[in-house]
Amino acid sequence: MGTKKTHPKKNANSSVHKNNPLMKINLPTRIPHDNLAYSALIVINEGKSIGSGFRLKIDGENYLITAKHVLYNRHGQLYGENLILTFYSSDKNSTLPWIFNIDLNDSIILCSEKHDVAAILIGKNIATEGFDHSTPLKYLQDEFKRPTKLIPEPYVKRLQEGNGSVVSADVEALGKLDSVLLASDVYVMGYPTSLGMRNSSFYDFKKPLIRKGIVAGIYLENSTFVIDSFVFPGNSGGPVVEHCEDGFFRVVGVVSKYIPYETKWHSNRDDVVNTDVANSGYTVCVAMDEVLTILKKS
Repeated sequence: MGTKKTHPKKNANSSVHKNNPLMKINLPTRIPHDNLAYSALIVINEGKSIGSGFRLKIDGENYLITAKHVLYNRHGQLYGENLILTFYSSDKNSTLPWIFNIDLNDSIILCSEKHDVAAILIGKNIATEGFDHSTPLKYLQDEFKRPTKLIPEPYVKRLQEGNGSVVSADVEALGKLDSVLLASDVYVMGYPTSLGMRNSSFYDFKKPLIRKGIVAGIYLENSTFVIDSFVFPGNSGGPVVEHCEDGFFRVVGVVSKYIPYETKWHSNRDDVVNTDVANSGYTVCVAMDEVLTILKKS
């Protein structure tokens, strides 16, 4: 009789683990510090409108993303022609911000007709040589991922060069609404300039603040979701980052507005009803799907 050869049984996952780049990645357990550098302060005509935003690079172009109501009033008119854009670098020790002036009269502004999102073309991105620009973003382990040089549009003028390098959200660092999970952790970043104690030594109101919450509700038909996290005037237009199920952090939305709650006081004697309105702690966010929609139409 011939001798039957046997082979050790292979682990069904061994080849997958060997070839899966994710097995070699140390996923962050907390939001990366450079994500806070996404957010930018927007001031129009010396404070006629104040809000937040963030820079997004997509298809070789760089955009400022914000809420539409930060740029336009309820009549559809721009709040002014002069926008001052301020943001800090990813270096946590940075003390000097980058400041740009944008002439809104000449700007290329893209807006959603139905949703509270808008984009301003800032300029073109030129890939920096010597870096990997082809590997999927989530597999890159470099400190600076896909660095680019910004060639600003003629209506964008640099007023001040800040410390360190500027961070823009990469299109591959975005998440769509159908991937957002209920009760997942989210982070809101921006400039709640309506907070008090501006002259306090305890914090610098000129720098962005981060707040953590969870996804409280998802509304696919409206392309919105609600988070259980307070926001305040000045936060509008800022990015919402989700800690996704696969361990990565992705920008999934834009802060639109807080949901108010009402307390009514009724006087039987005078037949008068007084209504107090306050911040409920819930916030409506517009999905990044709508931002991508207006950019694709351009």
